[in-house]
Amino acid sequence: MVDRRRSAQELALRDPGYVADLWPRYWAHGGAAARDTFATYLHRKEEWDEFELRILAWAMDELSAVLPEPRFHGSETT
Repeated sequence: MVDRRRSAQELALRDPGYVADLWPRYWAHGGAAARDTFATYLHRKEEWDEFELRILAWAMDELSAVLPEPRFHGSETT
Protein backbone atom coordinates (compact mmCIF):
# COMPACT_ATOMS: atom_id res chain seq x y z
CA MET A 1 0.00 0.00 0.00
CA VAL A 2 1.26 3.46 -0.90
CA ASP A 3 1.91 5.76 2.05
CA ARG A 4 0.10 8.85 0.76
CA ARG A 5 1.25 11.02 3.63
CA ARG A 6 4.88 10.14 2.93
CA SER A 7 4.33 10.83 -0.77
CA ALA A 8 2.81 14.22 0.02
CA GLN A 9 5.75 15.06 2.30
CA GLU A 10 8.25 14.19 -0.43
CA LEU A 11 6.36 16.20 -3.05
CA ALA A 12 6.17 19.17 -0.69
CA LEU A 13 9.94 19.06 -0.22
CA ARG A 14 10.51 19.01 -3.99
CA ASP A 15 7.95 21.74 -4.69
CA PRO A 16 7.11 24.21 -1.91
CA GLY A 17 3.97 25.29 -3.79
CA TYR A 18 2.58 21.76 -3.63
CA VAL A 19 1.17 22.21 -0.11
CA ALA A 20 -0.61 25.40 -1.19
CA ASP A 21 -2.12 23.52 -4.15
CA LEU A 22 -3.03 20.45 -2.09
CA TRP A 23 -4.65 22.10 0.92
CA PRO A 24 -7.83 23.48 -0.76
CA ARG A 25 -8.61 20.04 -2.17
CA TYR A 26 -7.88 18.37 1.16
CA TRP A 27 -10.11 20.89 2.98
CA ALA A 28 -12.93 20.55 0.43
CA HIS A 29 -13.04 16.80 1.05
CA GLY A 30 -13.41 17.37 4.81
CA GLY A 31 -9.81 17.45 6.04
CA ALA A 32 -9.30 18.58 9.63
CA ALA A 33 -6.21 20.80 9.31
CA ALA A 34 -6.67 24.52 8.70
CA ARG A 35 -4.66 26.24 5.95
CA ASP A 36 -2.16 27.85 8.30
CA THR A 37 -1.38 24.54 10.04
CA PHE A 38 -1.65 22.07 7.14
CA ALA A 39 2.08 21.90 6.35
CA THR A 40 2.89 21.27 10.01
CA TYR A 41 0.08 18.72 10.26
CA LEU A 42 1.38 16.94 7.16
CA HIS A 43 4.84 16.53 8.71
CA ARG A 44 3.75 15.54 12.23
CA LYS A 45 5.17 12.32 13.59
CA GLU A 46 1.85 11.08 14.96
CA GLU A 47 -0.17 8.64 12.91
CA TRP A 48 -3.20 9.96 11.03
CA ASP A 49 -6.51 8.21 11.38
CA GLU A 50 -7.73 6.21 8.38
CA PHE A 51 -10.31 8.79 7.31
CA GLU A 52 -7.74 11.63 7.23
CA LEU A 53 -5.44 9.45 5.10
CA ARG A 54 -8.31 8.72 2.73
CA ILE A 55 -9.07 12.45 2.42
CA LEU A 56 -5.40 13.14 1.71
CA ALA A 57 -5.39 10.44 -0.99
CA TRP A 58 -8.49 11.93 -2.64
CA ALA A 59 -6.91 15.37 -2.63
CA MET A 60 -3.63 14.08 -4.06
CA ASP A 61 -5.42 12.14 -6.79
CA GLU A 62 -7.46 15.18 -7.70
CA LEU A 63 -4.39 17.41 -7.76
CA SER A 64 -2.38 14.96 -9.86
CA ALA A 65 -5.07 15.20 -12.54
CA VAL A 66 -4.61 18.96 -12.93
CA LEU A 67 -0.90 19.57 -12.31
CA PRO A 68 1.56 19.36 -15.19
CA GLU A 69 3.25 15.96 -15.16
CA PRO A 70 6.85 17.14 -14.58
CA ARG A 71 5.91 19.29 -11.59
CA PHE A 72 3.90 16.60 -9.86
CA HIS A 73 6.45 13.83 -10.30
CA GLY A 74 9.48 16.01 -9.67
CA SER A 75 11.07 15.24 -13.04
CA GLU A 76 12.40 17.75 -15.49
CA THR A 77 11.60 18.17 -19.14
CA THR A 78 14.38 18.12 -21.70
